[in-house]
Amino acid sequence: MVEKSPNHVYTPPMPTKRASLSERPTKRTTEPIAELPESHGWLNKRNVFFLSFGMLAMLALWLTLQLVIIPAIADTSQQWNYGNGRISQFDLNVGHGGTSHFVTQYWHQEVLIIEFQAGTAAHAKAYTIPLLISGSAKQHSVTLTPAYVRPHATPGTPDLVITVSDITPPIVLYNTGNGFSLEVQ
Repeated sequence: MVEKSPNHVYTPPMPTKRASLSERPTKRTTEPIAELPESHGWLNKRNVFFLSFGMLAMLALWLTLQLVIIPAIADTSQQWNYGNGRISQFDLNVGHGGTSHFVTQYWHQEVLIIEFQAGTAAHAKAYTIPLLISGSAKQHSVTLTPAYVRPHATPGTPDLVITVSDITPPIVLYNTGNGFSLEVQ
């Protein structure tokens, strides 16, 4: 025990030096670390397999949708709207004495158009337009759209643009004033 004298000033004990400051570090020996397999992030064989499988599955789904499902829905919709004969009816004012009634049908590679001028059967005119479509047994629907195709067409006498489903380009019947023609007059 340290005796305290009245004139004595307390002196703290000298701290011991740390071993790391006074001595050089010794070389440690450890067990060798087992090497990890080489990895390229997420792009390894397993993930590439699943990624490729997913891409092929999406391609198959897209092709099925484009080649089977959408055409089936379109054909069903046309069957419900037009029936077996794909007969369409239009009431259009083409400048032939009032509103004319048109009946259209695609039949045996021909577009048939019957115009009832002024709504009476006495003034009916029929137009046939042959279409050369090889091997097409499919039913097509025919739509008519009045449009001024000729640059100097008479106002009030629009031409008829004929659109056959799944067939391009559209066909134009030019208005002659009292009927239609395939040639510009």
